[in-house]
Amino acid sequence: MRNLTALLGTVAILALIAGCAPTTTTWVKSGAGMKQASKDLEACAGAAGMAFDAKGLKGKPVAYSSQRTYDAGLGAPFEKCMKGKGYRK
Repeated sequence: MRNLTALLGTVAILALIAGCAPTTTTWVKSGAGMKQASKDLEACAGAAGMAFDAKGLKGKPVAYSSQRTYDAGLGAPFEKCMKGKGYRK
């Protein structure tokens, strides 16, 4: 019984972690250099209440939040902002 309880606890924790796992989306815009893309990404992240790290992913800028937070409301304004600036996924 003790092993079953430990197993169920572990499964519950893993499910919670998987629900918050990050996903990566790359945004592209023809003619946009790294400097402009970083500036646009930072502006859209700020407008959506997301965190921004200029050197976050192998030296490339990253805007991020938890997957749950992104799905719960930050994603729509961020994506609208990026699309409004001419970027596509």
